[in-house]
Amino acid sequence: MAAPIIEAIEPLQALASELANDEALAFDLEGDGLYRYRSQLCAVQLATAEGDVRIIDTLAVTDRSPLVSLLGPSGPRKTVHDVSFDARLLAENGVELGNVFDTSVSARYLDEPKAGLGALVEKYLDIKLPKGKQKADWGRRPLEPADLEYLAADVRYLLELGARLEHAIQEAGIEGEVRAETDYMLYRALTDEPDPRPAWARIKGMDDLGDGELAILREVAAVREEAAQAADVPPFKIVGNHELLEMARRRPKSKGALAKIPGATRGRARRFTREFLDAIQKGIDAGEVPAAEREIAFPTPPPRAERQVVKQRERALTKWRDAEAKQRKVNRQVVLPGHCVRDLATHRPFSADELREVPGLGEVRVERYGAALLKALDDAER
Repeated sequence: MAAPIIEAIEPLQALASELANDEALAFDLEGDGLYRYRSQLCAVQLATAEGDVRIIDTLAVTDRSPLVSLLGPSGPRKTVHDVSFDARLLAENGVELGNVFDTSVSARYLDEPKAGLGALVEKYLDIKLPKGKQKADWGRRPLEPADLEYLAADVRYLLELGARLEHAIQEAGIEGEVRAETDYMLYRALTDEPDPRPAWARIKGMDDLGDGELAILREVAAVREEAAQAADVPPFKIVGNHELLEMARRRPKSKGALAKIPGATRGRARRFTREFLDAIQKGIDAGEVPAAEREIAFPTPPPRAERQVVKQRERALTKWRDAEAKQRKVNRQVVLPGHCVRDLATHRPFSADELREVPGLGEVRVERYGAALLKALDDAER
């Protein structure tokens, strides 16, 4: 029997009221970022400890307010798999995710070789989840029975999997570290600002181009971005990054020359042949990108001496971390995540209170390793 689907505000309000006093819920959501210029919140899936699964069609129910208290920090504890994407998409829709246990973080800290949900469910519960819809367009309607079954399967076993993993991290004595990393991922999801770089500066490979080529890339990337936004599709569905880079390098000035770049005049890109050719000429005429955009794309690095000191700190912290992880027989990320290594090396705390200000380090690490971390930083500078 397919899981019930909620498509109106009244049953959503009733569900939120019904589940408000539950101690634990399994939670997942689906977006359609592979098919839209900006991902929509398409579905939310919930499962209870009793095994009841509910699917909320968040395209039909555009008022998400009943979810605020249920999914927020004061609601039941939610078991999720990879909190970062879920928290970010919820935040964009006015819902803060909080009070969570992340099976993905737990698996990584337990040094699981395969941390995907399907692999974990199969290993710990000997159940194979349905496949084939990992890249489905969840913005498409109506949802078919197979769609609903796939959505339900993503949460049906999460609480049991979470219980197994939680027992394992307790046995390993790493509960505090898992909690700190989960809190950090939530913090990043809720506070990270959008990438400030213009579209051309986000294209992998652009740093291999010269000034004139970058000027062309800037213009053709703008054409692609405008076309993608108008068509409500991801930019890569207009034309790929490789094709844009080749336009910048080859500087085609005719339809025939543009067609010699494989993919540049096929599919959706064909509709914008004239626009791309005009953009190429505009870039040639400009000769370089504006100075302000260039500074965003290629920010001035710190002085060499400062960079060397940071590298020395990173090496010292990494050496200490690896030795400690070997002694404790835990994943080295448990001892000190890579983002903490970077922040400690860059911002250089001098006290326990300053260590507490490092995002994601967590009180458990400050208490356990505070003196050792400060000593490692001191030693790096001698």
